[in-house]
Amino acid sequence: MKVLQSPMFFENGCAAALGTFDGVHLGHQRVISVAVKSEFTPVVIMIMQKNRKKRIFSDELNFSFLEKLGVDTVICLDLDEIRDMTPDEYLEMLYGKMNVRLFICGENHRFGKGACGSYEDISRFCARKGIESKRCETVTVNGITASSTAIRECIMNGDMKSAHSLMGHCYAIDFSVIKGDGRGHKMGFPTINQQYADEYILPKFGVYAGVAIVDDKEYPAVLNVGIRPTFLTDKPLAETHIIGYSGDLYDKRVYVMFKAHIRDEKKFMSLDEIISAIEIDKNECLRILKNCNF
Repeated sequence: MKVLQSPMFFENGCAAALGTFDGVHLGHQRVISVAVKSEFTPVVIMIMQKNRKKRIFSDELNFSFLEKLGVDTVICLDLDEIRDMTPDEYLEMLYGKMNVRLFICGENHRFGKGACGSYEDISRFCARKGIESKRCETVTVNGITASSTAIRECIMNGDMKSAHSLMGHCYAIDFSVIKGDGRGHKMGFPTINQQYADEYILPKFGVYAGVAIVDDKEYPAVLNVGIRPTFLTDKPLAETHIIGYSGDLYDKRVYVMFKAHIRDEKKFMSLDEIISAIEIDKNECLRILKNCNF
């Protein structure tokens, strides 16, 4: 899959899926499936915002989900460069530079200056050009609309099962591993540390059962997300004990999936209390993963 920073021309035409696509949730997947099943090259037009709402996934993870869905090319457009375009100017730019033969979007997609553009503008534009357009209905799961907003709410509440049901994949991080203080190793539970940057949504602080992938192999993992009230950190951190793995992962990007919230963060009075709690969390993690169906 190609990831480009500006439009490219497709000789045989392309099907352009429009949106932000953070989370690549079930609603996004419905839009993308139309592009993939069309007779044209499936392309995702992803709007990149410097100060967008809190991000769910890194760009790399979003790209990996899109590739698995069969997307050929992702065009990343800087919002600052297109924010003053009228809806027609924006569509004309994409149509001319990419040879778009089919535009697809969700019911609530907005674009153009002041977000004044909607599917009706796309439909009228396509009718004038003699090309196709498609509006996809929203997806609901158990009465909840699959949306990035709803997914952020689930993550902030520690409800990873509901987040998964709306996305079709787990909430996960793939941040680079940074140096820690080595306390976990000294206690017999070595951990990797991954820092949350300010632009990312934060899960509910606490301990989670999860799965880490190292060298294409899955390992059960116990995660603590927060500021470690016993020792205190300046910024939120994901501290993960990868069960059954030993090795140096510093500076590597490690993919860690969140499966279930086990308990809230807690301040301990001694190392013995911490070691005892970690052992309990580890056993609970293994129990949860054994019975987890996602």
